[in-house]
Amino acid sequence: MADTEGARPAVDPVSWLRYLLGCKYSSQEAMQLIQLIAKEKGVQLPTPEALKNVTAKDLAFLPKKLSGKLLRKAGLAASRKRSGTSGDETSHKRRKAASPVLTKPQPSAKSEEELRETTILCKRSPVMILLAAVAGQKAYGLPWAQALAAGKAVADAYAQMKAKHIGLTPWERESAAANGEEGPSRRMIRLLDIDLEVLESGSVRFRGSAEEVNAAGVARYLSKAFADDLPVALQALELLVGALDEADIQADRFLYGMWERIRPSVPRGKAGWGAKGNLSLQAVLDERARYLEHRHGGEDRKVKAESTPTPTPTPTPTPT
Repeated sequence: MADTEGARPAVDPVSWLRYLLGCKYSSQEAMQLIQLIAKEKGVQLPTPEALKNVTAKDLAFLPKKLSGKLLRKAGLAASRKRSGTSGDETSHKRRKAASPVLTKPQPSAKSEEELRETTILCKRSPVMILLAAVAGQKAYGLPWAQALAAGKAVADAYAQMKAKHIGLTPWERESAAANGEEGPSRRMIRLLDIDLEVLESGSVRFRGSAEEVNAAGVARYLSKAFADDLPVALQALELLVGALDEADIQADRFLYGMWERIRPSVPRGKAGWGAKGNLSLQAVLDERARYLEHRHGGEDRKVKAESTPTPTPTPTPTPT
């Protein structure tokens, strides 16, 4: 039952973050839930311990797509496991369903002039995911599903860094890789300065994380985040990444530096967490033009230097 009397206790984000990560939420999902819990005036949940005093109805303010795992963990909803189905069978079906063959969205076919006039209101996370996915395809030849998973793993890694920066301390189960143990067969790649493990199953995780990302949920997330603007955002980012050399994409600070210059502008600190800003496609294309000008300018200077004949030195007369 909700308790609205007396002074409202402050929400402890650290205890909530640990609890929600234990429920197998991603860092971004956990932070979103914490924000909603802190803003809710109808029920007081300073720590997860307060869940003992509420009902599922009291938590109706949480989006259904996010509340399920929390409700089940708190014993406020029935487990999704069906009777008569073994845990191994359930896990197998879940893994099988989590690795679909995803079709890459068709980018728009707008002119560059039309793109330059386009601004998209969105959060930073979906833009980073899409940029990293396109870069993963270009630099490492990842299929679209793995590229999406890699993009989400990159965004999750930066979400944890952001949480630490604004005063939160995420807790996450250690992986075998973090402990130096032999894990499943994997391929190591690097995107936006984040080391990633592409696992044999097709899922991806950032180094040191136990949370494996698969593509199905990422595709749905991008479709919802961009809505009708997904094709045009994809076109602009493909134009940018398509102009880059693979070595530059993999170079430290290079692609991340581009990201810092094109990302949506949001407030700093906690106020900017999950906030929307304007993604200017003109800024994306300007970044591409700047790169091409720098690269071609350097090549032109190199060609000119190589084509200029070295003057033959005039022999010095021998004194007699």
